[in-house]
Amino acid sequence: MASGGSGLIKTGLFGGAFDPVHRGHTALARAVAEKFGLDRLVFIPTKNPPHKPPHRASASDRLNMLKLAVSGMGSLFSVSDTELVSPGVSYTYNTLEKWRADNPEDDIYFISGSDIFSTIESWFRWRDVLAAAKFIVVKRAGFGFDKMFSALKTDFSAEREKGRLLLYDADIADISSSFVRSGGRIDPCFVPEPVLEYIKSHKLYEGSK
Repeated sequence: MASGGSGLIKTGLFGGAFDPVHRGHTALARAVAEKFGLDRLVFIPTKNPPHKPPHRASASDRLNMLKLAVSGMGSLFSVSDTELVSPGVSYTYNTLEKWRADNPEDDIYFISGSDIFSTIESWFRWRDVLAAAKFIVVKRAGFGFDKMFSALKTDFSAEREKGRLLLYDADIADISSSFVRSGGRIDPCFVPEPVLEYIKSHKLYEGSK
């Protein structure tokens, strides 16, 4: 399906550790897809993110949990292992360049939290990253857009005017995977049922925080 008669497919790329994937992730994905009229949204689990500590669950477990979560979301949503099978560190630049090469028909929208976007100037080849995709930046609790822009040295007014930097204040409960892992909160209130069963059967996150 191509949007707006442009011949391009509006594709959202939603990267993250998904350690584990939870209902906040899936609700946000649905909301972003609807808000911005995406033709498809692809979850991309990271392997070795340069700005975060190591993952608690293995790459294969995180990929399997994502597939279980997405299986009930409809054909618009899918999962890609593009970062997991790539060598080295998971740089966003490399992911976007590979995606563009493999999917030249895509109009790419990269989904990021406001806290993460505030660090973009430290990303590998960050200006090329901005040129490779439009950004949908979602406001995180305690990290509003004013705080985000104040943390940045670059003026992003031009990107906003061109529609390449889109801000979204989503009315969705803002929870984190670390919150889900801690305090016995791995239950159906926070994690899709198939994911919960996978976590239990594989004894993941026992004693994690």
